[in-house]
Amino acid sequence: MRVSTMGLHNLSVARMLAQQSELARTQEQVSSQQRFRTAGENPAGMAQVLSLESAQSEHARLADNAGSLRHRLSAEESALDSIDDTLNRVRELAVQANSGALTSADRAQIASEMEQQYARLVDLANGDDGTGRHLFAGTQDGAPPFALSASGVSYSGDQQQRLLAVGSGARMSDGDSGDAVFLRLDGGLQAQVPGSNTGTLAVSTVTATGGNAAALNLSFSNGQYEARDGAGALVQSGSYSAGQTLELPGVRLKLNGSPADGDSLSLAPAGNQDLFSRVRSLIDAAKATGAGTSAERAQTQSRYNQSLAGLDTGMDHISSVRASVGTRLATLDDVDSQLSALDLQLQSTLSDVRDLDYAEAISRLQMQTTSLEAAQAVFAKVQGLSLFNYIR
Repeated sequence: MRVSTMGLHNLSVARMLAQQSELARTQEQVSSQQRFRTAGENPAGMAQVLSLESAQSEHARLADNAGSLRHRLSAEESALDSIDDTLNRVRELAVQANSGALTSADRAQIASEMEQQYARLVDLANGDDGTGRHLFAGTQDGAPPFALSASGVSYSGDQQQRLLAVGSGARMSDGDSGDAVFLRLDGGLQAQVPGSNTGTLAVSTVTATGGNAAALNLSFSNGQYEARDGAGALVQSGSYSAGQTLELPGVRLKLNGSPADGDSLSLAPAGNQDLFSRVRSLIDAAKATGAGTSAERAQTQSRYNQSLAGLDTGMDHISSVRASVGTRLATLDDVDSQLSALDLQLQSTLSDVRDLDYAEAISRLQMQTTSLEAAQAVFAKVQGLSLFNYIR
């Protein structure tokens, strides 16, 4: 077989170019610390890398959502804590105002502080998360949702909740609307003592006992009582003495004082009552405590007791909302742990697929460099050979 000088030359050049190409690729791998940079180098590997990077991006988005949720919910929990403190202070003041030993000046001073706490309650309900987004406005959080006026407190937010994804198919609300927190509080059954009563009958507590509690009208005469429904049908009757607790269908009614013949009271569902109205009613009742005739004082005491009970249920409702916020914050802790574990797993898998074995690459680089230098030296030497060298 005859090998021409030109053929040998071309073959040597081609081999050196191939070696240079391999050396350049290895140098690029070493500098980037990655096995491949383009799909052309490793189509299957690049497809896997893109899938892993997409999963990392999704996890980063979920982590951002979790961070936003944590910020909003922590701000809401702090606001609810302050609201609870404010309501407790209102209750303390109301109990103080109910003392018969107070003068009118004492009650005026207590009423003044209660008014301040009432205004503070509205301010807290208008609180924001530090970024200008109001906590209890629903999705209309660009402006304060509550406005205080002479007629009471009005709400301009909505009932919606903003939901953010925190996992595959899992979404969580970033807060609670003012409607749910402050406005839609079930008032249960409320007792009303008419101003026409002349005795000292007063309502102490109204407690639901289960079943279907219905509206009732009670009348008292000659030490007896009758409870009739809205249609006038007799539901229950019996004797009554001062301080007695009546067990009526679905409700336990504790009474104080002695009714005059013909005195009455009514029980009816109060429907939804907002927290601000409950605080307002308690303030008004506390202001009027201890004034008027014995009958008027009994009626005022009934309103006071009912208002205090309404405040207590309102505080229970705030506690329930706080518990819901706490549950969501605890869930976010679990979400953070899961996302961190998944991120570590994804990063490890991505490293296995894409990252370079640095020690192996350096050894290969040295070997390829030595091989190329040897090939270049041999090529240079062969190029210098000719028939005249041989004859010599």
